[in-house]
Amino acid sequence: TDACCACRATVSADAKFQSTGDCSVSGHCFRSPNYPSYYGLDQTCTITVFAAGVLMVTSFSTESGYDELIVDGVSYSGSSGPSGVSVSTSTSITWASDSSASFSGFE
Repeated sequence: TDACCACRATVSADAKFQSTGDCSVSGHCFRSPNYPSYYGLDQTCTITVFAAGVLMVTSFSTESGYDELIVDGVSYSGSSGPSGVSVSTSTSITWASDSSASFSGFE
């Protein structure tokens, strides 16, 4: 797997992601916009999973309760990211920031 980042699939070396919107993707990894700098206001993205795996998070900092990473209907915000969450090709992952505060985001 790609050792550079955290939101990556560790179960399958073939797991990859694609982003539609403001997030960035590099191989097995996806990041909030501008990471590690602060993400912008009113930003969104949808992450497509191409192979099953388990998410690992090295950094997660968003506006608690407002700027959310949603993985299969479960919302993650503040300092609590989806580390250890299993994903498959049917997993829905979305990101949305609101119009007030911004933080460093996630990787």
